[in-house]
Formats: sequence, C-alpha cells, structure tokens
Amino acid sequence: MIFTVIGIFDFLTGGDEGDSLEKQLRKLEDILEEEFNTLVTIAGYYADMGESQEALDYLERAYRVASEMNDEELMAFALDSMGDVYLSNRKVKTAMEYFREALRIYTSVNSPLKMDLREKIKEVEKIQEAMDIASISRLQEEVEEGVEVDVKAIEPFLDRLVGEVDSAGLYSSHPDKDAASRIREAYQIARDIGDTPTEASSSCSLQHIQ
Repeated sequence: MIFTVIGIFDFLTGGDEGDSLEKQLRKLEDILEEEFNTLVTIAGYYADMGESQEALDYLERAYRVASEMNDEELMAFALDSMGDVYLSNRKVKTAMEYFREALRIYTSVNSPLKMDLREKIKEVEKIQEAMDIASISRLQEEVEEGVEVDVKAIEPFLDRLVGEVDSAGLYSSHPDKDAASRIREAYQIARDIGDTPTEASSSCSLQHIQ
C-alpha cells in the first residue's frame, strides 16, 4: 500500500519524467480493459453453470466499465452477451431487445461484429416464429377442449330438444310454430357440434312438417 501511495505522490509531483499523463491514462485504460475482460469471463463461467442471474449481474458490471471507458463496441458486446443469456433461458423477446440495441451500436461504430449479430438475429427470428406458431396451436387445442366441455354442459338442453324432435309427429295433428322453431334449433345445434344422429332426425322432422 505504501508503495502505491509513493507512486501516486511521485506522479503528482512529476517525480518520474518517464511517466507522462498520456502514459498514465493509457495504463488506466488497460486496467479497465482487463477488468472488462475479467467480468465477461466470469459471466461466461456462471452462464455455463446455469447461473443466469449471476451472469447477467457481471455483464451489467462489464457494460458499466465499457461505458466508463466510452468504448461503444465493448458496450455493444456486453449487451450482445446479455442477449445470449436471455436466449438460453428461452426469453426470446427480451433477448431480441438486447440484440437489436447491440446491433444499433455495432452499426453506428461500423464494427465488423455487426455481420455476425445480424445473422444471429435472423436465426432468433425463426425461433420466435416457430414459438408463435406453437403458441397458436396450443391455443387452438385449448379452444377445442373448451368446445368439448361446452357440449357436455348443453347435453340436458340438447336432450330436451331431441325429445321434441322425437315427438315431432304431434306437430302434424297439432300445428305449433314454436315446435317447428325448436326443431330447427335442434337441427342447427346438432349440425354445429357434429351430432349426426340428431341432425338427421331433425332434418327428417323438418321435411315432414314443411
């Protein structure tokens, strides 16, 4: 510690002519670059172990170091890496937000890394599209299951209508507009839910009363 203090004192007093301001600033930049690399490396270890939050914490620290250095390319690299962590956790939308911001910065500084990131974004978009299709399929399955539940719920009502269809012969001797309406209703419901026997019976009854 005392040697560090002496070194700082010598610098402030110009004790070492070989240590210019530019050289010291370069040393500081080297230290920050080393810190950035170390933080990213540690984040990589945590990511490999499945410790996503720890990985993100170190990448955020790396981003702050890059920001302190005013190095936009390193800032973009940190964001790109955060996107990778989110992608590994299947948080595709969040990952895409980080990727797109990283690409924006890469493009602004004309970094060669922008080409690789563009390709990665294309691949992730395909993943997102596949996930959207899968979600739609699951939704359709849920809707179909819901329809089955609804059919069970209306079975008592349908049974009553079927009973009215079975007794439709009474209509010929005792005309009733409401009975005809209920028979048509039974026919439409049976048709909608795929109840072929009831549909056929209703159809015959309708032909009989028309």
